[in-house]
Amino acid sequence: MQFGEPEELPDGCVLLRPSSGNEQFQALRQLILGTNARAYGAHLTLLHPRNARGALLDLAEIGRELAGLVVTFNTVTLIEQHGCHPWQVKDAYGSAI
Repeated sequence: MQFGEPEELPDGCVLLRPSSGNEQFQALRQLILGTNARAYGAHLTLLHPRNARGALLDLAEIGRELAGLVVTFNTVTLIEQHGCHPWQVKDAYGSAI
């Protein structure tokens, strides 16, 4: 996946959304979760408001540092979360993907 510019959400979360590779991400979700899997917006969370309170953001600087970021994921982990409880790992997929 290749990622675009950082985006700050109203709650203070800063994330990267893919500029390419989203179609493959959605196909992988359907392969693992079944054809009825809802589309989900792929992203990398850089700063989460729960963990980055008071962080001083310079999105322009972050953007320069991450310009053209390409990531190859070798492992995909299926997780489940209920409410605010910790994520529970359900399965992991490595070189078979």
